[in-house]
Amino acid sequence: MPATRCSARTVSSCGVWWIRRDLRLADNEALRGASQADALLPVYCLDPAAVLHRRTQSSHGGLGIPRLGPWRARLLLQSLASLHTDLARLQGAAGGPQPPPPPPPPPAAAPHAGQGGPTGAGAVPPGGAGEGPQARAQAGSGAAGGGVVAGGVGAGGGGGGGLVFRAGPAHEVLPGLLEGVLGANPQLRHVALHLHAEPLGGAGGAGAEAGAEAHVAGALREWAERHGLSLSVVKHWDRTLYHPDDLPYSLYEGHTAEQPAAASRPDLPDLQDPAWYRHLPPTMTRFRKATQPACPVRPSHPPPLWLPPLPAPFGGTPSEANLAHRTELNGAAAAGGGRTPPSSSPSSAVAAGPHEASDSSHVGRIPCTVRQLYEHVPGAASALERLQELTGRQYGAVVDDHVGAATASPGPHSAFPFAAGEAEALRRLRHYVWGPGGAAGADTGAGAGPGVASSSAGAGTGEAAAGPGSEQEPATPPPLASYTNTRALAVGLDASTKLSPFLALGCITPRTVHREVESARAAAGPGSPLSAECDWLQMHLLIRDYFTLSAIREGAQLFSDGDGGGEAGWSHDLSAFRRWASGRTGLPFVDASLRELGGSGWTSNRGRQNAASMLTKDLRLDWRWGAELFECLLLDGDEAVNAANWRSVAGVGSAQGPDDRRFKTVTQGMEYDPDAVLAATWLPELAALPAHLRHQPWAATEQERGQYALYGMYDSTPYGSRGPAVDGADAAGDSAAGYPPPMVDPATHVGVVKGQQGGGGRQAQGGETGRPKSGAAGGRRRGNRAKAAPQEAAGAAGADSPRSVEA
Repeated sequence: MPATRCSARTVSSCGVWWIRRDLRLADNEALRGASQADALLPVYCLDPAAVLHRRTQSSHGGLGIPRLGPWRARLLLQSLASLHTDLARLQGAAGGPQPPPPPPPPPAAAPHAGQGGPTGAGAVPPGGAGEGPQARAQAGSGAAGGGVVAGGVGAGGGGGGGLVFRAGPAHEVLPGLLEGVLGANPQLRHVALHLHAEPLGGAGGAGAEAGAEAHVAGALREWAERHGLSLSVVKHWDRTLYHPDDLPYSLYEGHTAEQPAAASRPDLPDLQDPAWYRHLPPTMTRFRKATQPACPVRPSHPPPLWLPPLPAPFGGTPSEANLAHRTELNGAAAAGGGRTPPSSSPSSAVAAGPHEASDSSHVGRIPCTVRQLYEHVPGAASALERLQELTGRQYGAVVDDHVGAATASPGPHSAFPFAAGEAEALRRLRHYVWGPGGAAGADTGAGAGPGVASSSAGAGTGEAAAGPGSEQEPATPPPLASYTNTRALAVGLDASTKLSPFLALGCITPRTVHREVESARAAAGPGSPLSAECDWLQMHLLIRDYFTLSAIREGAQLFSDGDGGGEAGWSHDLSAFRRWASGRTGLPFVDASLRELGGSGWTSNRGRQNAASMLTKDLRLDWRWGAELFECLLLDGDEAVNAANWRSVAGVGSAQGPDDRRFKTVTQGMEYDPDAVLAATWLPELAALPAHLRHQPWAATEQERGQYALYGMYDSTPYGSRGPAVDGADAAGDSAAGYPPPMVDPATHVGVVKGQQGGGGRQAQGGETGRPKSGAAGGRRRGNRAKAAPQEAAGAAGADSPRSVEA
């Protein structure tokens, strides 16, 4: 809608929302806090540190590949476009009549004795709270009265709204933007910066953006002092289900005194300080047992109904150039057969398109393609070439396609065929929790935008249309009803929640997932089998919390090599790593999982675990190389969760203790993909073989060797050394002859397939398939000890690392 100006008041205060991994309107405390000012400046800074890896703490250095790989970059651009549209809609309406504020969220449960008090996003008055823990404690638990606006906008407001996009480090970008705001609004007296803290972003952290937040605060403080303005910098927390201030530290072993309330501690350490988590239990089980009964989950906040407009000189009515830019993207989507988003869902990534900004609006333009994004960062193009070399894949089609075009999807074989953005995240959540009818709740809300409570408030369609027990109950149970039996399967759209990419980008929060699951539990009624499924999914959210906090606890040692490589240390055989990374190890389940990862940005929890186990336990290659590749390729890449899980599976982390397990990858494939569908899909060389030979082609009988042209493939030792092929094929073509011999003795990867009737099991070898009785075999049985794959540890909603949970 056309932007309008309002002359009710001058702009004396400006709220800056530094957008990072919080690409949503609902349950967004940083947005709520920044919206208390006369004008709202939402800014996304494309920092080179978020795109390129810095060298790991090893004499051998990193791989030279992007930190932000092409698959996740594509989702990022879609999410930014979706958020821009939502902001433009709400800020563009700011000049009109002001609707009544939404009702305040329900109060949080009383904190356990010794816990810190809530520290949400409250209003920060001019000259109020400064940067740091004390400001965080003083911020309060939410905006007064639950509202998100603090008055009208003035003649100095630029009018309209949207997301301001800039390429460069935030400490350089933000002062420059505010210089322009001050020049256009000489009456400006106060600036309030609100941000969600990154777990590894503290000054003493090991993350790629360590120290960035302090650097930004320092740069803005210097700018404000130079111009005689007051400044407040307030950090918020959204990366975990349980807020760190609320954890029952007094119940953790080794902690002798109760944790003082957050608001009473002027010396409260930063939540990114490793010292804050020094008494975190050494195992996830102990952490869960101590935390879950004693720690409340804070309520999630509804989305705003309107927002203050952009300050001058930003914003304004879209020009012809802007509209042409949007038409270009939507035309590409239509030509590619893209879905037409429902008119009631302005958040659709396809509808949103790229940032529709002309030079006169000063807001910048969100890149339409991943290649355009990479062009903003020197060195990104060469890093992409390095990635292609290591994986044997070409990513030209991915990086050159418009983010709104259907051709930019991962393809027909992807287990994650979703667009990005808040509305899409809510659709997926409600589909998984309520069944097919529940997804409709993401497209409704009487103009309130995505995130309207469809269940906990009882107002949306998610519960009414598809809630268990309703008159319109779907014909089949929702995917949640079989979560424990299906979450570890290697194939299947609903085999896991597929929420982890949305969590990683902040399109949805763990609290929102928790709220929806609790609503499903309540709708199912006491004693329902669904309650146990809800427990399991929420436990995986808790596992995600544990690995996030464990990564912070490691501090500067997070990326140290440790002693997990044994006396000889870790190997840095690049040719061996290239075979692993390209899915050419000769072990089909590992290879299919890695090719799926490279070809779509997704692979299952079990696939991640098995690939990580082979890299660290069989090939003895540096775990940091594996972590770097996973963070690059995964749609749900999360630096903290990924690193903590890789450390654990490599046996160098303090979380869960050293992990000496070796996965028998052949048997694992038989248990979690009994028909070898993954191999048939991603290993064209083996697609023509029967299922039992797709699991272990070396076990073919003499007759089968002749029938399938397998002669000469497995006749020699030591085990084969055929190198990687481009996109999974080599000179031999898509035939069994083109598949490499195993890099290691396959006998060490074969065991007994459990789950057979009678409990006897079956030896996975020769011509036997070793198939479990049902496709869900092993799901519940192995769930008790789930150790997510690198990045699968993202939790109930996720997949994020070899030792956690996929959801």
